[in-house]
Amino acid sequence: MMWKRARRSAITIEGEHRSAVFMAHSRLSFLAVCFVFCYFLVMVRLFDLALIQGSNKSFDTVNIAIEKEQEVKSLAARRGDIFDSNGMLLATTLKTPSLFIDPSLVLDKDALISDLVKIIPDLNRNKIVSIMRSKSRFGWVARGITPEQQRLVLDLGEPSLGFKYEYSRIYPQGSLFSHLVGYTDRDGLGLSGIERSYDDVLSSGSDVNLTLDLRLQHIVKRELSKAMSDFSAKGGSGIILDAHSGEVLAGVSLPDFDLNEAGKAKDDQRFNRLSLGVYELGSMFKIFSTAALLELHDVGMGKTFDARKPLKIGRFRIRDYHAQNRMLNIAEIFMYSSNIGSALIGEMIGGDALKGFYADLGLLDPLRFDIKEIGKPLVPDVWRRSTIMTVSYGHGLAVSPLQMSAAVASIINGGMAVQPSLVSAKDDNIKTEMRIISKKTSEDMRKLLRLAVTNGTG
Repeated sequence: MMWKRARRSAITIEGEHRSAVFMAHSRLSFLAVCFVFCYFLVMVRLFDLALIQGSNKSFDTVNIAIEKEQEVKSLAARRGDIFDSNGMLLATTLKTPSLFIDPSLVLDKDALISDLVKIIPDLNRNKIVSIMRSKSRFGWVARGITPEQQRLVLDLGEPSLGFKYEYSRIYPQGSLFSHLVGYTDRDGLGLSGIERSYDDVLSSGSDVNLTLDLRLQHIVKRELSKAMSDFSAKGGSGIILDAHSGEVLAGVSLPDFDLNEAGKAKDDQRFNRLSLGVYELGSMFKIFSTAALLELHDVGMGKTFDARKPLKIGRFRIRDYHAQNRMLNIAEIFMYSSNIGSALIGEMIGGDALKGFYADLGLLDPLRFDIKEIGKPLVPDVWRRSTIMTVSYGHGLAVSPLQMSAAVASIINGGMAVQPSLVSAKDDNIKTEMRIISKKTSEDMRKLLRLAVTNGTG
């Protein structure tokens, strides 16, 4: 009996063990099914994100990636500074905040647009509305905003708005050097002036030092503005040029514009009248025709020409504005600025010789200079007798004021050709000396110029 009870007890224990094992297997099987189901859900979700929704948002992802790449590039190399000859800062680069938006996070679009326009008045409302309606997750609101504007935007507490920091070009002197220093676009590409012609140097982070003197620039602009006001002029240009080195110490073209707001400038303001505009500069050319006569012909100041009556050339007549109605010597022709006398001087020199002399002075070809805004002279195709006479006193041949200044410098500096320069200490600035006239002729011309100012029409 004892053995039977023991056997029955063992059978009971074995049954209970099997039951527990079966329950454990069942639970494990259930958990396995759950895990498989969960993994299946994850796979379905990944498939949805990668293939279905991803096809709609792929462009947004690419755009965001591109923007981030551009941001990295924009902050990679700080653009070099531009200084005047005394180390005064003319152009520099500062890191400034730019505002962007994620339209998908905007709750009240109309209210946000109104707030942004109040903070940044220059915003284009239509552009912002267009960005709000797009499916993109990124859109520029404003580039290069001020610290105060950034603070006001932050005060809005709008989660859809964010900032990226970019390098912005700043011009501390405003409009003072508009046409020579020039400006860049939003991405730092030089568009005019030194910013354009030395873009490779500046974009690599190197500084550029100019021959300009901020103090002289102020003086030239002040006096030029006054002269324009006195004579109700639409435009004007002025320059101070070192007659020996060719360095431009000051150069102004009016009207001008604030380089910090170059995008708002009108075409008339952007136009560089100093180096790009070409004009018939009139009696200034008498300097060259007179110098050519003294240099090419063995005549003294006492050589006379008949200025008693106008010259008839075909159906045209050459007259004097300050007529003396008598025989005039070379000094008197220059002093009274006689068109008749200058025309006769040109005729005596001859067409080929006069044209060659003007060519040696650099008046017949575009000027080589440190900025690319250079005007091409308007030169007669055929040098007839009438042409020779009129170009002797500045009619029929148009050059830029900068070109004229360099030619005059070549006449008065001892007779050596002048090559204007705007950038200091250029390694590639190897000057080749070329004599235009003799020292004696140059000295005689300086005396005549003084005479024209003290006793003549100058």
